[in-house]
Amino acid sequence: MKHASSAVVVFAISLLICTCAGAGVKGGTLGITNVTPIVHKSMKKQHSIFKLSSETLTLKDNRRFLCLKIEVSVDWSDNDKATEHTILRNLIKLTDRQGKELPLLGRHAGNGDFAESIASHIHLQKSDGNPYLGDLVFAIPAELRKCTLKIEEAVREISIPSKPAKPAYKPIANFKVVKTTLLDHIQAGQVPKPTDIFESTIRPLKGRILEVTLEIEPLGPTATKNLYQGFGSSRKRFSCNTADIGILLKEDEHLDSIAGRMNDKAYAGVGSSQTFTDKWQTIEKTVYFCVPSDL
Repeated sequence: MKHASSAVVVFAISLLICTCAGAGVKGGTLGITNVTPIVHKSMKKQHSIFKLSSETLTLKDNRRFLCLKIEVSVDWSDNDKATEHTILRNLIKLTDRQGKELPLLGRHAGNGDFAESIASHIHLQKSDGNPYLGDLVFAIPAELRKCTLKIEEAVREISIPSKPAKPAYKPIANFKVVKTTLLDHIQAGQVPKPTDIFESTIRPLKGRILEVTLEIEPLGPTATKNLYQGFGSSRKRFSCNTADIGILLKEDEHLDSIAGRMNDKAYAGVGSSQTFTDKWQTIEKTVYFCVPSDL
């Protein structure tokens, strides 16, 4: 038993050494460059558990969502060997005029969506450059007009808009429908192993499958780098996943795609991305939807 315990201790120490060796060199002083506040009465929940539906979140007790579009910078002059600056989530605080802390709920995930995930340690890489961008969501009383954002030692006073606003959408691409076809079934590419002995057919329980082929001309970048951590850095990259594309049946009815085509078969998620060089390149993408027979 004594020998086994020593082995466990040695393994734990080795693992700790490897973990520390892989970590970046910490340094830098964070500053808040700019904050844009937007108030919402409700927000859509990203990745709802209710499939083929739209899940809307509201807050109790006459509270509102306050979305803060934050730009921060890092002064690296305190350590020329630093490779990253780490923000601890518990050092991000929003307070009212009386010093009461307002709850950090999560982050704005784009397209009006709310996502809960923010890492406890947010790593800003020096190699990514400045500025760093964040989209954080707090719960505030509807009547609140002034508050203070503090991240580490950096402080910023914020004036809150009196009226909720709809998200300001900017076109991210030009979309052109090249071809549409109604199908009874499609062949799926995701099959059990060994994959070379299986075939899979997808049929809707009712209705038909609509196949839509698109030409997508990017107009600009779609997301910041590492935004899943709560903050990210600017990058000229366009990404479009199968799940990002839907069809509008009526003014308030839409359907998400069920799959995208790759190698002449259907897969649940097919991503397309590119990094901007001298110009954006047009992307061709084929997606599938389950639709009523009389569409």
